[in-house]
Amino acid sequence: MVITAECADRRMLERSPLRLPTGNSQRKHGMHGIGIIRKNNSVISVFNKKTMENRAQQRHRERLGEALREEIAALVEGELGDPRIGLASVTEVHISPDGKTARVFVAASGDDEEARQTLEGLNAARGYIRHELTSRLAVRQAPEIFFVLDRSEQYGGRIDELLHRVEKRKRSS
Repeated sequence: MVITAECADRRMLERSPLRLPTGNSQRKHGMHGIGIIRKNNSVISVFNKKTMENRAQQRHRERLGEALREEIAALVEGELGDPRIGLASVTEVHISPDGKTARVFVAASGDDEEARQTLEGLNAARGYIRHELTSRLAVRQAPEIFFVLDRSEQYGGRIDELLHRVEKRKRSS
């Protein structure tokens, strides 16, 4: 059965009459990821099923990332006794789409040497942190953690400095 309706094409670029295959013929035509909303036997809209599923997965990753950030921050601030770890704060956590790895962005105070030592200390404690995350968050397996030095504050300061220079030049000329 083929339905003819006025609706957006697969790429949602232009409006045109579209013949929508149904049932098993959707697979033959490469449209098995396309969902069709009908009302009174007429097509209202066509949407990508994968996008709808990805929204829920994306929201789950965001919630998990926020929970990871809070728990890792608590561990870094109070429970890790490594002398190499200086004053550090967890700024962001990015989880990969498959949920198996997480990049933890850490802002470390001090010079570059102190920041390097802080990262070494955090990397040495990765196994302990991961073990604690599985028990605190009640997940089967915590993602593999990679610590990354967050230099966004330094970049922001540099940008502000350059903007002030430009502003001074405009005033003087």
